[in-house]
Amino acid sequence: MNELLEVFGAGFRIGDAKTSYAGGNRSSSFRILINNVAVDLEAEMLERDRKAMEKAGANMLF
Repeated sequence: MNELLEVFGAGFRIGDAKTSYAGGNRSSSFRILINNVAVDLEAEMLERDRKAMEKAGANMLF
């Protein structure tokens, strides 16, 4: 994935990608790295953004 991000000139990378099957449900978590510094997306995400993602059915853990 990071190789494709680099090819397309994205200014970030994906790091610490993990998959979990807790409770029998598959979920994934990851961090965004900008200049090799992990960005805490949860702290930056506004409540309205969280609600919009939930409404759209997004199942992401940051």
